[in-house]
Amino acid sequence: MPFSDKGIDLSRAVYFVEPPRGNAGTSALIHGIVRSTIGIGSFYDIIEAIKKRILIVYGRHDVEFIVEEAKRRDISIGEMCYVDVLSWILSIPCWQEEARKRGRFTLEDALEVILGIVLPRRRFHDPLSDAVHVALLFVHLTNRLGKPPVKCAKSNRSSIIHAFRHFTKKIIMKPF
Repeated sequence: MPFSDKGIDLSRAVYFVEPPRGNAGTSALIHGIVRSTIGIGSFYDIIEAIKKRILIVYGRHDVEFIVEEAKRRDISIGEMCYVDVLSWILSIPCWQEEARKRGRFTLEDALEVILGIVLPRRRFHDPLSDAVHVALLFVHLTNRLGKPPVKCAKSNRSSIIHAFRHFTKKIIMKPF
């Protein structure tokens, strides 16, 4: 979902769903995605959408998932840069203390404590709503604290598969 300090452009939001195969993982269950969910786009579409952009996430789990899934699928995504809004929040002593008191600091907690937005309890997390809420927090933090802390994660193809492909290319290309 593209956004800037001037606003959020929901008309350009893209929602990718790849229904789980086999047992659904916790992320799929939290977001209400089941085997019967109709898939729109794919993991490859996600990779293309994030290339040369900075991801804004709430917690590293989304980045870790993308990196691990890319390795599992043998997709090289190179360097993926991101801002972890949760880590940024927890770098501020007063919010760090609030998280300690609560024993957690969910996206809903952050919205309530930092922006005064109280969300109704939800059974599932809607990824688009989550993206909007993280964007609101990011814009607020950027306006209040300045330049965000950008981190980068690297993802290479599986080294064994990459080495095998490299080795087989040499064998195939070698003249007899």
